[in-house]
Order: sequence, then C-alpha cells, then structure tokens
Amino acid sequence: MGRRGSNRLRLCASAENTGFHSKKTNRFCRISLAGKNAGTFLLLALLLLTSISLIAESAGIEHKVVRGVILTADGKPATDALVEIRDLRGLQMGRSFTDSAGRFEISPAAQSEEYILLVTKGPSIKDQHIALDQRDIEITIALLPTQHDAPEPQQDTVSASQLSVPTKAWKHLESAHVQFSKGNLTEAAIEIARALKIDPACAPAFTMRAFLRLARKDPAGAAEDAKTAIIFDPHAAESFVALAMSYNSLKRFERAREAATHALSLHPDSFQGRLELAKSFYGEGHLILALRELEVGSVDFPDVHLLRGNILMGLDRSPEAADEFETFLKEAPSDSRNERIRAVIGAARKGAAAAAGQE
Repeated sequence: MGRRGSNRLRLCASAENTGFHSKKTNRFCRISLAGKNAGTFLLLALLLLTSISLIAESAGIEHKVVRGVILTADGKPATDALVEIRDLRGLQMGRSFTDSAGRFEISPAAQSEEYILLVTKGPSIKDQHIALDQRDIEITIALLPTQHDAPEPQQDTVSASQLSVPTKAWKHLESAHVQFSKGNLTEAAIEIARALKIDPACAPAFTMRAFLRLARKDPAGAAEDAKTAIIFDPHAAESFVALAMSYNSLKRFERAREAATHALSLHPDSFQGRLELAKSFYGEGHLILALRELEVGSVDFPDVHLLRGNILMGLDRSPEAADEFETFLKEAPSDSRNERIRAVIGAARKGAAAAAGQE
C-alpha cells in the first residue's frame, strides 16, 4: 500500500511535465491537488481566526449582549425605535430596532469600557452612557417628552394661512426671493415690505424677512420675525428653521434644538433643519449626537463639511476631520475662513503622522 501510494504521488508530480499519462491518472491528480489545496486553505483560515481571537483577547475585546426596553415619555413601549451603541469617538459598534414590545438586543464585540447608547424615535432622541463591564447587560430607557407630540401637517400640505395670502402679496414675495438669491438684500427688503403692506399677517413674509435679517447678521431681529411668522402660521417648517438658525447664532442652543426638532417633525427631509439640529447639539457639547444628525442628513453642502470637521476634531479623529476641511475648501474656495482652516488641516495632518510614528 505504501509503495502504491508513492507511485501515485510521483504520477501526480510528473503529470504537469509530460503529456504521456492516462485520463484516469490526470483525473486522480486533479482530485489530489484540489484536496491538498482545500486542506491548506482550511488550515490558513483556522490560523487567521485563531490569531484574530488571540489579538481580541489580548486587547480585552469580547462579545457582549446589551438588551432592554425602550419606553415613550408616557411609559408605553416604543416600537421601531433605532438603538445604537457607539464608542466615545462616535464609531458605531452595533444597532437594532425595537419590536412591538419595545425590546431590543445588540451583541457588540467590545472592551469593558464606556460607550454611548443612542435611541431615536421620530423627532425624539436620547443618549445615555453605559459601561460594558459585564457580558449581559439589561437596560431600560424612557424617551423624553417633546413639545409637539400631536400629528402635524407634512411638507406637501399647504396651510390655511398660506392659502389666505393675497395674490399681489405672493408676487412681491416671489420678487423678493429673486432679489435675495442675487444678493440684493435692499431690494428684497423693499419687496417684503410691500407684501406686508398688502397683508400685515402674511407669515411667509415674516419668515423671509427673518432669513434676510440673518444674512444681515441680525439674529435677534430674525428670531422676532420667525416667532411672529409662527404665530400667524404654526405649520410652516421654514419658520422654525429660521428660528433655529437665529438661536444657534445667538448661542441659545437648547432653544435652537427645540425649534429644529419641530421643523423636522413638520418636514423630515429639511436638510437645513437637520443641519441646525446638528449645530445645536455641537454647541451643547453633544458631539456624537451632532455627528449622527449629519450622517442622517447626508447632504453635500460646504457648511456640513465644516461642521463635521469640527465635530471629528473634537472626537479625536483628526485625519477624517482634515478630509472634511479640505472638501470645504474645494466647495467654498473664497470663504474668508479658509486661511485658518488650512492651518488647522496642516496641524491635523502633522499630529496624525506623529501619532502613526509612535505606534
């Protein structure tokens, strides 16, 4: 048996170098080589898995189970709520949606360190620090009440207030919009004043004047106009966006967050509303919440890249931050802040290179 096996091995070795062998021998050689290769690949795979396991074990990484229940502000199960676990640099470790009983379960591979648990349900969002110091963790979180829980008209709904605006007033507002887009702020203001003379309760006119005052660096006046617009028409998302922008400029971040959240409840696809919500979180120091809002928005806009860069710098992710700042420079080449941004990019790249050299 041993000699026959040796002859077969020699036949396999010589089969590649000569054409004088039978089909049966050739087939046997292919089968033998295939089996040998499969065994080698299996061995390599096992070695790779073993090395990964050893590395993870040496780093203290192990699979945890985080489970629990998410409740609404009134104590009812929050169904279809998104639950995420992120590390303190904002990197997602796992995610899950709650079931009909409000329960969720996530199994991240993580160290016994502190992480952030994010819960979002519609406009409601809550973050909580958790320590993954046990293999199995049970947690209950109640969402905070929102100021506007009642169903609101969606973005394609025209409010009664807008329907009541006289045609002549609309024409002046359309002209104001054209002038505003051209940067002719004085002419835009004149057209808005004409619209308000025709209809003193014209909510869109007050909203447009709020944006005009923001362009003129008058956030306090813009906030007053936005609030007046909301009084006349509480269902217009743009009025709440203008109010959020005003409060962010005034560094009244909690008020900005409330206004932006309501704007998104009226118009979930409002990229400016999402940006203002992210700005308010950033202003309050909730960097991971701010980053998440920009991920949800997914908008390619210069200010988005600038804000994301600032957030990533705060989360000690300077190489990614530098990439965002460079994108901003490309999209806004004439911005007055560009020299300072270039200096920040240089420092970030230098710091990243130094850190890489120490590893």
